[in-house]
Amino acid sequence: MPVSSVAPGGDRLRRNRITSAVAIAALGSVMLAVWVASASWRERQFLKHASLSQLQRAAAQQPYDAAVYRYLGIKQRAEGDAAAAARSFQHAATIDPNDEESWLGWSSATAQVTGTRDATAILMLYLTRHGRSSRGHLALARLYHRNNLTSAAAAEAVRAYRLDPALSDAALLAAEDLNKEHAYEESQSILTAAIKAHPDDWRLQQAMGDLLFEENLVPDSIPFYTRAVRLRPREGVALLGLGRALLTAGGTQQVQQSLSVLQSAEAIMPADPRVWLALGQSLALNGRPADARTQLDRAEAAAPQSLIVHYQLARVDLQLGDRAASAKEAQLHESLLALHNQRVTLTGLVNAQPRDASLWLRLAQVCDRQRDITAARAACADALAIAPHLGAAISLSRSLNRLPPVETNKGD
Repeated sequence: MPVSSVAPGGDRLRRNRITSAVAIAALGSVMLAVWVASASWRERQFLKHASLSQLQRAAAQQPYDAAVYRYLGIKQRAEGDAAAAARSFQHAATIDPNDEESWLGWSSATAQVTGTRDATAILMLYLTRHGRSSRGHLALARLYHRNNLTSAAAAEAVRAYRLDPALSDAALLAAEDLNKEHAYEESQSILTAAIKAHPDDWRLQQAMGDLLFEENLVPDSIPFYTRAVRLRPREGVALLGLGRALLTAGGTQQVQQSLSVLQSAEAIMPADPRVWLALGQSLALNGRPADARTQLDRAEAAAPQSLIVHYQLARVDLQLGDRAASAKEAQLHESLLALHNQRVTLTGLVNAQPRDASLWLRLAQVCDRQRDITAARAACADALAIAPHLGAAISLSRSLNRLPPVETNKGD
């Protein structure tokens, strides 16, 4: 057979084999590249779902891998070992100072172990390097908030929100602390922007309703409360807000509507003194003073120092025709109001003269008479910090430390 009759076919066969080999090699290279590229993802998945013992072994084998220690800290925190979690997060943050999750975790776990002062120091250290960390500023705001440092908390929360408007939690915290600072315009501005960005977040609607309610713009608050209830119809706090706003608005139809709304709130929060108080007010205005008295008695038992509860009881007793009981409740209200005014005055004085131990002692005594044991202890501690040998403060401190804390504001 002539050579020319078989050569072309043989060449094609050889070319096809070469092409196939090249394609297989290329496919192998792609698969290898994918495998290598996905290695970090597979490692993260393993660490995310690993048990505590697996993570501990991995940490022992890879002592310089920040991710391993970060996930170990997350697991330890989830299992309730905050001290171990703090150490693991600290190790991860030391290896990689840019790992935001690690230094945030270190601060959070430290707050549980040694308190907010050390946790605050950690955040401030890392925020000097990562000043645009919105989550870092929000975490710092929460620590300030826990310590009632409302001005600092508001500033940090505002900064966090400005850095990342997606952080609706920052907007909520900023609004809460700005309200305490009476910075209502700034609070309203932040909530307005946040609601525009997150119209389906019922908490923002609720916060705006609360702000307007506190500013005595009750009719303006009702649409926000209504939207909050529409978004979360089984949210007791939203129902309570709407019920109180309808009740305070004062129109006959609104007062009638408030009763059904507050009854729905009670069905969800049956043990909340705020609901008992509002429901008592609504029942009284809806011509049911006996039922109102029952609800207000429950509120009074839960918050015996509440000004508004005794004021409402005095009014309901008049509706029931019991003038003696009404006079007694009115007298209690006047006594509590006098204590309240004393506390406001003394608070202003200690802010103006913070080194006067006698003022701190008087404030502690007033708080004690109000049965606000937590505030009384704090004021007494401030008095003793200034004058450690002040006999009256020492005696009061001993007495207070034998008593459990009592919440005094749930009925207001």
